[in-house]
Amino acid sequence: MAISKDGKFDLNLLPIAVAILDARSVSKAADTLGMSQPSVSAALRKLRTVFGDRLFVKSARGVEPTPRALALVSAARVILSHVREELFSELSFDPFKYKDSFNLGLTEIGELLYLPSIMERMKRLAPQATVRSVSVRRDEIGHELRSGRVDLVIGNYRELPDKNVYKQGLFPFEYACLLRADHPLRSARPSFAELLRLQYVFVRSQLQPVTGIFEQFMAHKMARSNASLVAANWLCIPRIVATSDLAAFLPLHLAVYYCKTMPNLRVVSVPTGFPSFVISQYWHGRFQDDPKIKWLRSLISQLLSGGPGSSIKLIMGLKPSNKRAESISAVL
Repeated sequence: MAISKDGKFDLNLLPIAVAILDARSVSKAADTLGMSQPSVSAALRKLRTVFGDRLFVKSARGVEPTPRALALVSAARVILSHVREELFSELSFDPFKYKDSFNLGLTEIGELLYLPSIMERMKRLAPQATVRSVSVRRDEIGHELRSGRVDLVIGNYRELPDKNVYKQGLFPFEYACLLRADHPLRSARPSFAELLRLQYVFVRSQLQPVTGIFEQFMAHKMARSNASLVAANWLCIPRIVATSDLAAFLPLHLAVYYCKTMPNLRVVSVPTGFPSFVISQYWHGRFQDDPKIKWLRSLISQLLSGGPGSSIKLIMGLKPSNKRAESISAVL
């Protein structure tokens, strides 16, 4: 019977009743549903038993519905429409109506350089959403992405333990040298020998794997005595460099940003051989087809992939002023 022992109705019969009414034929309804005619006839018998009504009677034009059938199909259309809406509503994503949070794994540099552009775009496209920036250690990335606590991670992570973490390259990550504008080193393209004679401020952060790789490189190439200051983060760098003879080797985009936002700084290029990387965005395969994450990936790609209007172009494309123009132009 269509009703089980616990009194539950077999909802699979509803689309069959609708198809019979629309087609006014059992055989045509079977074709529409991709079922055999005997299966549709068996379903109709179940419906007749449940409702104690013939529902559809034969006529010269096929079958005609009884009043009970019309009421049944009318209710069935409402139920099936509601089911479809509930099932497939999550398969689309409307950022403008989204009221939850986007959780991004960012480094200090990411927060400084890219978060303002992300926020500006979010306020226009997803005005009711909250953006959360979180620090994620390399060994936690797979777990945080898989659990959904973090939607995307932006950075450079060469090998991650979780093979289900996907990535998309965004832009090249290179190093430059930041100096005081009137620093004794005047060359815009100094040699390694000239750089080896400098005293420098160095940043060490356990949260930033790029820094760790660069630290190893510097330890190999330059004497420990060259490091006059080892800082825990990047915030102190521009003021220290602007008021001393210390140099700082730091990401090119960050060096250009500091140079354009603070006086008495200039950027010089570094010789071939310094480490270079690709900054990527990372997400878990569990959310590969999730509409929200797909939309967020597209947004981040547009902002950081280096295309027209991207935050990378905005940082690198600002016009330098006077005394810093020559050295920055040499880098760009």
